[in-house]
Amino acid sequence: MRELRECDIQAAAKRHSATGNTALLSKRGRPVMRPKPHAFVGSLRLCCQVLLLGAAILLSIACGPDEAKILATADARIQQAIASIPTATPQPTATPIPTATPNDPYLLATVEAKIQQAITSIPTATPQPTATPYYTQALATAQANIQQAIASIPTATPQPTATPQPTATPQPTNGEAVSSALRSVAVVVGSSGYGTGFYIGDNWLITAQHVVSGTTQVSVKLDSGQIQTTGTVVGWSKTKDIAVIKLVGDPKVLALQLMATGQKGLGSKLILLGFPLTSTGAPFVTVGVISRFYNWPGGLGWVIESDVFTAPGSSGGPAFDQDGRVIGMLRGYRTATSGTQTIQGANVILTSDEILGILDALKAGGQFD
Repeated sequence: MRELRECDIQAAAKRHSATGNTALLSKRGRPVMRPKPHAFVGSLRLCCQVLLLGAAILLSIACGPDEAKILATADARIQQAIASIPTATPQPTATPIPTATPNDPYLLATVEAKIQQAITSIPTATPQPTATPYYTQALATAQANIQQAIASIPTATPQPTATPQPTATPQPTNGEAVSSALRSVAVVVGSSGYGTGFYIGDNWLITAQHVVSGTTQVSVKLDSGQIQTTGTVVGWSKTKDIAVIKLVGDPKVLALQLMATGQKGLGSKLILLGFPLTSTGAPFVTVGVISRFYNWPGGLGWVIESDVFTAPGSSGGPAFDQDGRVIGMLRGYRTATSGTQTIQGANVILTSDEILGILDALKAGGQFD
């Protein structure tokens, strides 16, 4: 009978294991029900099942019915107990009451020390490097490549800078030069007659010394007589037959520039401006050639001899080369006697080389016999 009851008990326990309860046997062979850790309702149901099962077991021991009846009765009671369990009403969660702050200074110091110790024991997170965006890395790579390419370029050897050459001033043609010079050719009237002179700038005029011999004040007409002024004979040289005159005021005409000949141009054209046999109107233009350069003895120096036409009144006129440059001043002409006749030979022109060599001294008041 004892063995039957234990078997009944074990069979009942197995049947009720499906409800979520785990049946364990004690040392005496009786089942012990251990509830699974569920919520409050599951625990309550498990307790009720255990109580009902225990009551069924006691009843079966006391009355001793057969096995089938015991099992049926136990099942019915268990189901009835489960159905009668009321649904638990959820309880509201209790609001936590704040813990009162202790007033004990020692306790506060201890708590603060514990907090600081806990904070200190927290390991410091190692900062992770920020990931470089792809485009930033690509840009840095490109810049590095550019710098490397620039550094690899060989330094160009500096080339010497070409010295700019001054642009040549266009020279006027022979005709243009002579036409421009007409206004600068003057009639010079002294106490013993008249002759020709030409303007060289800064109120200075050049003429032959024999034109102004015996006087210091002269009258001057420029630009075909349109400009009339006076001047003072400042310096002269009788040997070279040259004199300089300082005009009163600026005549505002082209200043003619003396050009050294270097004794070149033999056989080339020579043009002479002057007032042969007349002191009115525009100057005459006559043309010849440079016959020769001759170093005249007695201190006159280098002269040009030419077949250009001259007459009294032409002395002191400017002579131009074929390029329109002033290369000398008419002094006179060469003469020869044959019996009782005087023969006029070549005209004599004092070169610009001789004039330039003495000009500054004459402007300074030099007077040479």
